[in-house]
Amino acid sequence: MDLGLKGRCALVLASSAGLGKAIATEFAKEGANVMLFSPFEDELKGAQKEILEITGKEPSFFCGA
Repeated sequence: MDLGLKGRCALVLASSAGLGKAIATEFAKEGANVMLFSPFEDELKGAQKEILEITGKEPSFFCGA
């Protein structure tokens, strides 16, 4: 599916697990530059690695509350 996201930027909140991570993964698959956000740094690092393995695109992340 082409959502027209190639080269676009996407900030996905609550993206260290669950639905947020799934959305971030799909955005990365569509070619978006993804920024993950969550208060859980270790989980963000895991999500970042998993998304990179699945999509070949490494998302950035920001840890905050």
